[in-house]
Amino acid sequence: MSVGCFACGATTLERVDGPPAAWQYVACTRCHHASLVPMPNETELRDHYNSAYMVPLDLYLASTERHVRTAAAAIGARTPGKMLEVGCSYGAVLAEFRSRGWDVEGVELDARTAAWGREHFGLRVHAGELAQVRDALHPPYDVIAMYHVIEHVPNPRPLLADVRELLAPGGTLVIRTPNVRSAIATLAHGWWEWAIAPEHVHLFSPESLTRVLTEAGFTPQHRTTLRGDATGIVTEILRTTARRTMRRDARHRVASSSSGPPPPPAPPRFPGARHALNVLGTPLDALVAWGGALGLPAGPELVVTARRA
Repeated sequence: MSVGCFACGATTLERVDGPPAAWQYVACTRCHHASLVPMPNETELRDHYNSAYMVPLDLYLASTERHVRTAAAAIGARTPGKMLEVGCSYGAVLAEFRSRGWDVEGVELDARTAAWGREHFGLRVHAGELAQVRDALHPPYDVIAMYHVIEHVPNPRPLLADVRELLAPGGTLVIRTPNVRSAIATLAHGWWEWAIAPEHVHLFSPESLTRVLTEAGFTPQHRTTLRGDATGIVTEILRTTARRTMRRDARHRVASSSSGPPPPPAPPRFPGARHALNVLGTPLDALVAWGGALGLPAGPELVVTARRA
């Protein structure tokens, strides 16, 4: 393909096998970064987020403790200072760090969730994109966090440039994002649960995220992978297999039918069975997590800390 890799510029890109859709992922054979083709435009993304996307409040609040542990481990044992979370959702993580002595502030694209954080936690949360609300912020910050944000941005480079300017010298950036080099992403390809179009326009590898951060003026300090918000690996393998099988069955029915194509069946959802499979798959998830602790890109969530160079 003629288009180059977003992260490293290589032109050796391969289409990622996945379900038919308006957008498809292509992956770089050199740094393994994956991006959507065609890249969704601003109008398409705005229409999607305003109509089909919202983080469920109950799920977000239920995962707060785990998110705080992950963030605290990434930040390390530094003295509380000023923290900005870009994409802070309902603000529960910021509220917890405030209780630990941090001076916190948030930016959230969704005005509905930003308002909830202001009303329920009394937080300073600015609604909009970071570039739109910069003048209302109170830099410099000792820590800036972006949890599952960078994969949603068609061009993260200007965002990272803004983040660098808002950080204090030597300040820390913490990023969590799906890991396209994880074990399950490698097995599932474009059927992976986090290969979501048009929401996830980029899927970073450890190599591609390190390259982009370095070019933006950051010095990566620590990198690990976790299960994070992902489904357990056993559950995800079964879900992916079911999706592929039903897609093949739907194509077969279309080819053999003279009365027009039936709609493809939706994958069944059985929360109880999903929970049981996640429990049964815990040893395998622990093995994957162990690999992440050793520096292997095994877990589905990539966590990187970097300092302002």
